[in-house]
Amino acid sequence: MWERIYKEWLPVSDYELIPDVDIENYLPGDPSSSDYVSEICIPVRKKQ
Repeated sequence: MWERIYKEWLPVSDYELIPDVDIENYLPGDPSSSDYVSEICIPVRKKQ
């Protein structure tokens, strides 16, 4: 997922990275399940 964020989404988005902490949140459940949900938060700001 990280590769998709940094190589696919970020370059074409209206956002840019800012120097801060990335956060990964793994919710309860089976991570190998096709409907498993987790969260990735990256520090960004709107491009100027």
